Amino acid sequence: MKGTVIAKPVQYVANGSWILNDQFLAFHMMDTTIPPAYEATLYLGIDSAKNEYVVHWLDSFGGPGARVVGFGPLSGERIEIIYPYPEGRLRNLFKYDLINGEWSLLIESEKSNGQWSFFAQYTITKKH
Repeated sequence: MKGTVIAKPVQYVANGSWILNDQFLAFHMMDTTIPPAYEATLYLGIDSAKNEYVVHWLDSFGGPGARVVGFGPLSGERIEIIYPYPEGRLRNLFKYDLINGEWSLLIESEKSNGQWSFFAQYTITKKH
């Protein structure tokens, strides 16, 4: 998993696995620096009754960010998750590139005028 966060290059070791009777995809990512500067685990599930994704993003910044749960409509080619933080919404856009067999993740924050602003972007490739 490689990308940029606020215009700085980053690299993570990442892996995913189905947990809790295959109800959630646990996606773990950890910075490759020693010691790691950042670590997070995303728990992505589906609420079939509401036809949407439910995502918990837990990271090394601790509990305050964990108070907010992200939601997004079910879709096949693109997953859009919105986290309604009190200080402003955050958006994750996951896209799968069928030709290259890799995922991309774009993270944006919403400005007060409703425009989305770049925060981070990653490419997630499967280890062979």
